[in-house]
Amino acid sequence: MRKIYNILVFPGGTEVGMEIYRSLVNCKEVKLSSVASKVVNHSDYIYKNHFTIKDINTSGWLEELNKIIINEKIDFIYPAHAFVIDALSKNRSVIKAEILLNEDSVLDITRSKRKTYNLFKDAIPVPVEYRDISEVNELPVFAKPDNCYGSQGAIKIDNKELLKNVFDNKNGFIVNEYLDGEEYTIDCFSNSNHELVFCEGRTRQRIRMGTSMHSEHVAKEMDKYFLDIAKTIMSRLKIIGPWFFQMKADKNG
Repeated sequence: MRKIYNILVFPGGTEVGMEIYRSLVNCKEVKLSSVASKVVNHSDYIYKNHFTIKDINTSGWLEELNKIIINEKIDFIYPAHAFVIDALSKNRSVIKAEILLNEDSVLDITRSKRKTYNLFKDAIPVPVEYRDISEVNELPVFAKPDNCYGSQGAIKIDNKELLKNVFDNKNGFIVNEYLDGEEYTIDCFSNSNHELVFCEGRTRQRIRMGTSMHSEHVAKEMDKYFLDIAKTIMSRLKIIGPWFFQMKADKNG
């Protein structure tokens, strides 16, 4: 008798959650459900079984999640939001289902732009980071939160007053050189043996809320370059499953 795996997508209504749905909904070995906080989203429209729980920043959400896991005999939780990843990773030991997440050491690095840059700065091109206002010789520069997603909080700084405000009130921001060239997303997949089995780059031609709404394939020569970068990333970060990185050309191309 074929084993049916009960998978809970959390939250189901995000763009990532709906991509997971489209990838797995026709798999005969999978029964999909979703869970989310009480926020209007698409989960009710696409999942046969959708559950609501308290927000992850509210006391009691873990108990409600575990109740669903037990009642629905959930085998795996597939996280579909950056902050949910943080919450699930922090509470792995008390969640009563296996979470489809990489090791904590991988998450700790990839959830921080600064730690990511520091890990790879001697191996692949990374943006110049300015630690002090005296290091900035020309404007514009680019500031963004060290731990966030989807371009939230990112700002282009083109005047000295705003630059001084950012350095005076850092609040977890990092300040980088401004890259004004073409931007690319490189989609990858690594198997459980940490082997890279897929790597393909695409342009980011129309972007909304940090997500590319229109992309085109890149030339073979560019894909070969991206493949070399991906292999370097894999040599230092033992990533399993789907992942991506982004690259942007500087003013010199």
